Amino acid sequence: MPHLPGRTGVMRSPAPRARGRRSSDGNRIPRRWDPGALLSPYASAYNHFHNRMASRSRISYSANQGGLAMSTEWVTDPATGGGPLAVFTALREKHGWNFETMIGEGGSAYVYRECVNKFFRAVKISKSPLTNPELRQQADREFEALRKSQGHPRLLTLIDYEFVHGHLVTVWELADGTLESELCEQQRISGDSGVPIEQLLQWMREAAEAVDFLNHDKQIYHRDIKPHNLFLVQGHVKLGDLGLAKSAEATTSSHTGSGTLGYSPPEAMLKGRQHQSIDVYGLAATYLRLRTGRLPFGKNTADIISRIKNGRFEAEGLRPAERDCLARALSPDPDERFESARELVGALTEAVSRRDSVRVPLPVAVRVRPEPEEHDTQQQLSGDTAALSAVSTEPVHEASAAFQGRSVRDAVLYLAAFVALIGLLCGLALRSRQSAEHHAQVDQADVETSTTHLEKLPERLSR
Repeated sequence: MPHLPGRTGVMRSPAPRARGRRSSDGNRIPRRWDPGALLSPYASAYNHFHNRMASRSRISYSANQGGLAMSTEWVTDPATGGGPLAVFTALREKHGWNFETMIGEGGSAYVYRECVNKFFRAVKISKSPLTNPELRQQADREFEALRKSQGHPRLLTLIDYEFVHGHLVTVWELADGTLESELCEQQRISGDSGVPIEQLLQWMREAAEAVDFLNHDKQIYHRDIKPHNLFLVQGHVKLGDLGLAKSAEATTSSHTGSGTLGYSPPEAMLKGRQHQSIDVYGLAATYLRLRTGRLPFGKNTADIISRIKNGRFEAEGLRPAERDCLARALSPDPDERFESARELVGALTEAVSRRDSVRVPLPVAVRVRPEPEEHDTQQQLSGDTAALSAVSTEPVHEASAAFQGRSVRDAVLYLAAFVALIGLLCGLALRSRQSAEHHAQVDQADVETSTTHLEKLPERLSR
């Protein structure tokens, strides 16, 4: 058996079973089964899932079933007998895919980079099968509706979809990355907490076009708007991962519990009801994530649920006008939210551009200073009011003085560099002039020497 890439050591073929091995009750004891011996053509996909899942103790070998038993991460369809290996084997035989490059993994699916009709595409494979025939028919209708709604410049294109052993397989346009990956990369390189506001507003405007097109033009709700599902294609935002999208007629009053905690409104996550503002809520939470670099409602699950109920999002570092817009967009009451995504982005753009809301980027050391004890008014504040109290004016003056000193230092450095440049240019000009004079003197000496030789030439000829 050849060495399989991605595994340590060599996977050996099963040893021959000893004859006559029986248990105490007289039944024959089955031999140990080695799936690698039968999957050499599909070693890459098999090894990937074996290494990934066995390390998490989610995979086990079942001798009495003579096969591979998967836990809840991969759910086998009892009607078709499918499973991860059956799904990947069928797709490899039908399309020739190798499943060597994984580009993403979510709670419900894996995403691979594969070549489809000579173009690289994103192939998404669900982990759980869709066994209910009615739900499968409904999914067929909804995916057909999504396919017909393609062509919008702000929607990631759905190329194709199919069901393999009950598992949903979708083929999408391949993107360059997501807004979440861009945020993480920027935090890694520059250390900034969030995306620059100009770039963020441009992304939000493009995302709002996609959301309003689905909600108002096609009566379709995405239900899972978050930075992971907003993709970048040649520098522009496209809304993708439409696998959870539902038509308004089917799901306005009912919700299947899908979505992401922290980006879905409380009526969807806690009561199973969908409101028409569900995608606007997700877009507001996405703005908050990209603006501050922090999760919209924190990290702890219990705290997230409590804060979603009360509308207490992460507001540190935001301008007052921004906080007001997001408080309306992330309100627990659906009727108080914005009616469209464009309205939300317009309000945020206006809030950021207001002069009275411009913040001075204070140094970290002076960003917050405790108020003096003699201020009775500050001592009377409590709860959320104290947490949102204004910063004292003294640090602002100190920061302004620091910035003025920095400006003076920068001006002196620029002046010194300018003087040095002028000196260098003058030196080059002087050197060039001296070189020209030297060449002129040499040329004059050559002329005089030639004249002298010409004058003496007749005398030499007469001799």
